[in-house]
Amino acid sequence: MRKNRFLNLGDKNRCRSRRRGQALVEFGLIAAIFLTMLLGMMQFGMYQSTANSLWNLSREGARFASVGTPTDADIINRIKQVTPPNIAQSNLTIEIYPQTTRTSGSPVAVCLTYNMADKIIFPVVGKLLSRNRTIPAAPPAPVKNITGYNYYASSIMRVE
Repeated sequence: MRKNRFLNLGDKNRCRSRRRGQALVEFGLIAAIFLTMLLGMMQFGMYQSTANSLWNLSREGARFASVGTPTDADIINRIKQVTPPNIAQSNLTIEIYPQTTRTSGSPVAVCLTYNMADKIIFPVVGKLLSRNRTIPAAPPAPVKNITGYNYYASSIMRVE
């Protein structure tokens, strides 16, 4: 009888270790999926924050260009003054249409192109989100070099 009792104790320990191993494998599978989703949400949040900042910058530039008679250099300086910290000015390209003098009642467009390569923290998720995104309000001139991680924002307003 004693022999059987010791064998039963060993079986219980073996069963517990198997359960622990099963729980560890299940946790590993779920944790990998959860971590991927979490990183994807973080990357998308950074992408969306940058996109909103670019839209606001283009609207601010178009508003500034439509009031008074600022030069192109004045408009570019104004955009650089109000650029938020999450936008690197070295990756920002500013284009203003028309580039000549603007008359009252005519449209003025401020087009921004931002290289988002510095915003990609998680390469796999970043490639899914940031590759060749173009805002539907395209600039009046043809867009050059649309390969890479460029994001475009443009705003058009009537000159007052």
